[in-house]
Amino acid sequence: MVKKEIDVSIIQKLKDNKIGFFPYVADASLRGKLRSDLQALQVPEWNNKNYLNLLPRVVSEIWRSYLEKTIPQVLNAERVQKLELQLELENIKQSLIGGIFTPSEESDFSYIWEIMNRNQEVVFYQIDSKAEEVTERFTHQVNIRTILPFLATPSGYEYSSSSIDAILLKQRPNALSSVEVLIKESPDIANELLMFGMLERRELPRLSNSSGSGRTTAYLFQDPTVRSLAYTAKLNRFNYWLTFKGLMPERIEWQQEN
Repeated sequence: MVKKEIDVSIIQKLKDNKIGFFPYVADASLRGKLRSDLQALQVPEWNNKNYLNLLPRVVSEIWRSYLEKTIPQVLNAERVQKLELQLELENIKQSLIGGIFTPSEESDFSYIWEIMNRNQEVVFYQIDSKAEEVTERFTHQVNIRTILPFLATPSGYEYSSSSIDAILLKQRPNALSSVEVLIKESPDIANELLMFGMLERRELPRLSNSSGSGRTTAYLFQDPTVRSLAYTAKLNRFNYWLTFKGLMPERIEWQQEN
């Protein structure tokens, strides 16, 4: 009985490990000589007479056993490899974030992006250029943080109300895209940008005139210490952060009021 239990456990262990066990007898009379546990199994007769007829079945059983064992192993291996690659990718991403942007930059830029997420009113006047008069008034809400990526451009390194107006006109709502409009009221975010370090006050350069007197240009004639608001490298760094995070807006977000 002990030997029988050991044999049964071995057969079960083979099955659990996806190892095929296909017993055959050379003559049907031999089935009665098998132990009762093996007699309970299907034990086909396989000899020289039916060798070729039974061979395809034997081969198919071998392949079935092989595939039942191999396919789960392959799938598990692929699943493990996928998880390892995802983990490696996440580690690379985290290392890149840590290498490209410092923790203080992460905290600073995240705060700026959140606090600038608000709407502010912009007033458009539709004008008749021939009659030189206003024909209609439009009020829209613009999301402030969507303006930021359009501020610093190669042709404009200074901040002014006209630069904001130019951005808003270029990115105007679709409803006003085909009419001539003038911006009456637009957001002024200079103080915030100064506070965030994206703007700085710079003294405008003094230029010599043709007489060599060293006098400033006409614009600066009365006050040679006039300063402009110039964009800093932090704004470009912030835009890089937006791009890296996939947050860079393609257009300004508008919401029409009336």
